Amino acid sequence: MKGKSSATTLIELILYVILVSVIVLALSNIDIFSRHNVISSDRRAKLQNEVSFVLDHVAKNINRAIGNLLLDGYDNPTIKTDVVDNKSISGQKALKISVDVDNNGKKDSPHQLRVAYILTPFPSRELLYYPQYNEDSPQGGEVLSRRVVDFNTAIVKDASGEAINVERVRITACWEPATAVLPNGTPDNPCVKMQARINMPSVSTH
Repeated sequence: MKGKSSATTLIELILYVILVSVIVLALSNIDIFSRHNVISSDRRAKLQNEVSFVLDHVAKNINRAIGNLLLDGYDNPTIKTDVVDNKSISGQKALKISVDVDNNGKKDSPHQLRVAYILTPFPSRELLYYPQYNEDSPQGGEVLSRRVVDFNTAIVKDASGEAINVERVRITACWEPATAVLPNGTPDNPCVKMQARINMPSVSTH
């Protein structure tokens, strides 16, 4: 009888150890899963805040644009979306805007203050803001974000194909731009896309 009792106790002990191990493993997996989701959600929330800040920054200056989309010409644009052709920053996406400096609703001079947003290519991938942009010698760029992977802007057109005084801005940002998987990213490296249509009340299209 003693041998049987001892054997039963040993089996119970083994079962107890197995049960405890399973519970610990399950709790560990839940903890890892929860931490992973929290980290992913936190990164996505921070990205959303960063992109929202950048979009608001761009919108504020586009709203101050002044001039005529059709008459100001390529060298002195009211608003110009292109790649930079300057030697020091060649091949980068840019948005250049002539803004109403004194907020009087008039283009007082053909040489209004021009601001610019420039997205540098990989691997740096910085969105720079130039409060006083000089085409020949761009200096003093302020880094707005180091997570933007696409900065897309365009003049909106109506149903007949005519340009109207509205600019569309689309910004895509990823937590780690160098390893981004577009369009939505991954749980470890989420991506966020936001866009806005911004009116330009002081810009004429006629």
